[in-house]
Amino acid sequence: NLDSKTGLGILNLLRETVAKQAVTLVLVTHDMQVAGFADRIVHLRDGLIQRIEQGHNAQWRAAEVVTGELL
Repeated sequence: NLDSKTGLGILNLLRETVAKQAVTLVLVTHDMQVAGFADRIVHLRDGLIQRIEQGHNAQWRAAEVVTGELL
């Protein structure tokens, strides 16, 4: 487990790398705050897709992880 500041730094690094390299990143997590950092969220249950949704203001959501405040 990482502290919030380090976790945010890694999420930002991943997003920058994806943008620069024009690649797709698959990130698996149970943390909905981390999932909210994504452009798209795919919800699975028992190996089946339950629903797909767009991420929610990725940068703002990541800041919420660090500050604990809704921005």
